[in-house]
Amino acid sequence: MNTKNNTGKKLSEEMEANRLSLYIILAFVCLVGLVFLYRAVESVTHISFFNTCVRWLIWLSVALVAVSAWRVAASRGKDVSSMLLTPGTGLFLSVLALLSSLFLKMFYSDAIKLLYILLPGLCVVYLIKLIYANGFFPAAGFLLLAASLLYVFDRLLLWGLFASWKLPFGLILALLGAAFALLCLRCTKNDGVLRIGSLERQFFKKSETCVPAVLAGVAVMVVGGVFVKSPSYAVFYGLMGLGCLAVALGMYYTYRLMYH
Repeated sequence: MNTKNNTGKKLSEEMEANRLSLYIILAFVCLVGLVFLYRAVESVTHISFFNTCVRWLIWLSVALVAVSAWRVAASRGKDVSSMLLTPGTGLFLSVLALLSSLFLKMFYSDAIKLLYILLPGLCVVYLIKLIYANGFFPAAGFLLLAASLLYVFDRLLLWGLFASWKLPFGLILALLGAAFALLCLRCTKNDGVLRIGSLERQFFKKSETCVPAVLAGVAVMVVGGVFVKSPSYAVFYGLMGLGCLAVALGMYYTYRLMYH
């Protein structure tokens, strides 16, 4: 029995390592592609090449979203743990590709700069999940999401598309932070498991406190409040603050992992 369990654990670890390798390769390919797109968008003579590439990326992403949604529907009730690219992850990546392509079409070089940070950040967050397997994963992922939204909202205001939307954008960030904090508190009542209807997700270990993750939610609420008053201050200090908080949480969870 122990031999079978050890074999199953080893296969699971190998599959996780293969998935991480796949995601790193995908991120690297995307970053190389972004380098060429950035050079094209910065050159007047190659702007048509950039627009053509983005247009094809949008249609490709739409097709991938459709295929991924079909895979998710077809895999309901089945064991997908042995798949290199699970249906849920495939749907997430395809939706991310679609949103990134649309953002590229709207904001050109600004979108490329965001993706330069977002894509490696997603790989790091996934690596965190493999190493820590505790509350740092949802906290780090949430901070990355909040920082990306903060940047996007600022770009939308700067380009004049939603010039009078300071209040709605700030409220979205504040409500997102409050919702995350409340979900973390709810998890503590169920031994770290988030239950929404029939869905269950292990966010924290049973003996783990959710206070650091709640702190991340509160920080995003504060950034949202500042955004209502001054988007430029919120972006400048908010991005630095959320980044510093992520580093501080990393140090905290590393200490917990090593000495507890």
